[in-house]
Amino acid sequence: IPAEYRFLHPYIRSLTSPPRSVLVHEAIQKSDFLSTLSEYTLEACRHQQQYPTLVSFWGGLMTEAVNGLLENARSGRHAVQKDNDQALLQRLGPVFGEALLMKKVPSMQIATYMAISVFAAKGHFDDGVLSAFMEQIVHGWSHETARPGLVCLSILAQHRSAKQMSGKVTKALMKVPD
Repeated sequence: IPAEYRFLHPYIRSLTSPPRSVLVHEAIQKSDFLSTLSEYTLEACRHQQQYPTLVSFWGGLMTEAVNGLLENARSGRHAVQKDNDQALLQRLGPVFGEALLMKKVPSMQIATYMAISVFAAKGHFDDGVLSAFMEQIVHGWSHETARPGLVCLSILAQHRSAKQMSGKVTKALMKVPD
């Protein structure tokens, strides 16, 4: 068993599934684990080989990991916290970006909405970052994901300043049927 998965050794030996809390803890503490799981899930979705349990598991684990990572970033001065949030954005942004554009895998998009909602609510991001997420959401949504996408957009909008939304987001909102 590779060194990065050594935490699974007691569960392999006893032939039991690891508790979710162990996996969440590992995802928070070891960035390689979260990256590997995300890449595996994205790869399965790219090849249309995903299954509901995998996407649901990834969404829940990613959401809990984002929450934990942002909590860990809360130590220190405000400037240090902001730097930590930006580093996390650079690490997770590409994963979120790709997942949001998977129109053929609506469950992956919805799972990503959940993680992004926590990311926006707990992180200290400027309007540019939140607007970019909003544009990616409307660019990738479909008929199946429009309603959950609207919920995510409203959460993102709550954490922005009160200025106008971008034209892309506004046009997409105007096209949403009642």
